[in-house]
Amino acid sequence: MKSIKRNQSLDVNDTCNTCGAFVDVGAVIGEDDKELIILFSGSSSEKEAQQMLEIATSQFDDVKYHIESNEDKTTLVLTFAVAVEKMLFQMQNKLAG
Repeated sequence: MKSIKRNQSLDVNDTCNTCGAFVDVGAVIGEDDKELIILFSGSSSEKEAQQMLEIATSQFDDVKYHIESNEDKTTLVLTFAVAVEKMLFQMQNKLAG
C-alpha cells in the first residue's frame, strides 16, 4: 500500500491495493462538451493565447479556434472534434474544467 501511494501522482488518491479507481467515462465526458474557453489577462495575454493555440493545433488536427482581444484580456475558444480531445488537452495542460 505504501508503494502505491508513493508512486502515484499528487492529483490521484487511490488507496485500493487490489482494484484501483474506476469511473463510468460517460459520467465524466459529455458527448457534446467539445468547446474550451481559456481566459488570459495581462500585457502578454495575446502571446500566451497564441502559445496555447500552437500547442492545441500541433496536437489535434481538427481543432477550430477563435481569439478575441480587448485591452489586457484575451479569450481563446478551442472547439475540438470530440469531447475526449478537450479533456485530454485540459489534463495535459493543467487547465480547470
